[in-house]
Amino acid sequence: YRYTNTATGEGQWGSVAYSSLKKASSNACNGEVMIVPVKKRATGEKLYLALQSVPFGPSGRSNVGINYKPLSSPADFNTPADFAKNWEGTHEASKVGSAYSTMTWQQNNTLGFLFEEETFRTAGQGGYTIVYKNYSIEQITDSTYTYAPDTNWEVADSIRTQVVKQRAAEVKSGKYVGQYTPDAAAAAAAAAATYESAPSAAAYEQFNAQMEQLPKVEVDSKKLYRLRNEGYVAADGSNVLYLKAKVDGTAFEGDALEETDDAFFFALLPAGKPGEYVLYNEKTKKYLPKFGADNVTPALVTDEKNAGVFTLITRPDGRTSLVGVNFTGRKAVHMAREKKLVPWNIDSNASYWMLEVTDK
Repeated sequence: YRYTNTATGEGQWGSVAYSSLKKASSNACNGEVMIVPVKKRATGEKLYLALQSVPFGPSGRSNVGINYKPLSSPADFNTPADFAKNWEGTHEASKVGSAYSTMTWQQNNTLGFLFEEETFRTAGQGGYTIVYKNYSIEQITDSTYTYAPDTNWEVADSIRTQVVKQRAAEVKSGKYVGQYTPDAAAAAAAAAATYESAPSAAAYEQFNAQMEQLPKVEVDSKKLYRLRNEGYVAADGSNVLYLKAKVDGTAFEGDALEETDDAFFFALLPAGKPGEYVLYNEKTKKYLPKFGADNVTPALVTDEKNAGVFTLITRPDGRTSLVGVNFTGRKAVHMAREKKLVPWNIDSNASYWMLEVTDK
């Protein structure tokens, strides 16, 4: 989550990323995340350390502990996917059944760690014991790191400056909805220069806000689009599937692109509130319907009043999610393996679409 205003909580979420941490189990149970300024004892390098507590398992709610990961460059945390990988080590706090946990940084510069544990009885026999433990950074990291206050935010500002430079350099223009226009790179460079002239947390929020306002390819409801699905593209670039209206008008489905076939051209027409659309194919004169139950493809409709209404979640890499407003079940328009459209989760690869404007 990138804040544009910490006072109001405004900002922008990144894309969901799965993390196995260094140790974790299928536990239906969360913990705590904390980021602490530290120094690597072997080199003297100052950086930050991410801590995350969860049950380690091997399965279920047991063996609560703390995963840790150094944060010293953009590669460590610039995106959710970056943050999710390469956790360095762990400390196990419990050897028995244990579940939820929380932590706080204490006045003596040590970690206060609180967690539920089956110390004297199981959870089903009357509840957990609440266990408190006090840790130094050395104890958690096997003496690899030690606490080192970032008094003037010099370390944080240095790392943020690296992130700013990388994010500005990554701004590239493209042709798909959600990608940047050719003017965006210059605007990003100017925003980065403003931040670098006086680095601070407030300046970084301003940079985030400016990056959110970079010009992007927007939907034009007067144009027709091709919708390419990202779920089944092979490593060699083959098996590319586009959305196509069946000739008999019974369904929209995935198929290999035929450049001149009007069955592949779709309009995103305004519906209801700003930013809400219905998907229409002129060749069949049919609309995408409302979705309901999992793995069920409803019949297409001819009346816009019965059409599925959706918003778009766009991303700078061009991947777009069509998110149902009036769907009764899962919200994303998803291409199933049978090449039919069904409702599914927003963060599934086959729920990502590349929307390319045509000259029609």
